[in-house]
Amino acid sequence: MEQREAVAEIYLKTPSSAGAPRHALVGFVRTPLNGMQQQHIHVVIDPRNLSTVSTDGKRSVEPGEYSVFVGGAQPGQDSSGTSQGFTITGRKKLPR
Repeated sequence: MEQREAVAEIYLKTPSSAGAPRHALVGFVRTPLNGMQQQHIHVVIDPRNLSTVSTDGKRSVEPGEYSVFVGGAQPGQDSSGTSQGFTITGRKKLPR
């Protein structure tokens, strides 16, 4: 059987705020696959990817509803992929 590679793209959707993108690419994983094989992947999302910068230049992770999408393309471009939502409570200030 021929070995091929799959690329899993990881997108983050943050709570909506003015100027924020609908979703942002926060990583990708290249995985060798044989035939129709499936793989589990491990992804760590840096807190800076979860953060926003206020008008006064302060970076923080804000409370709200977030979701992570993992698939072969951007969310909405094809049906292959999965998403999982999660909630952040409280606010965490981050260094600049």
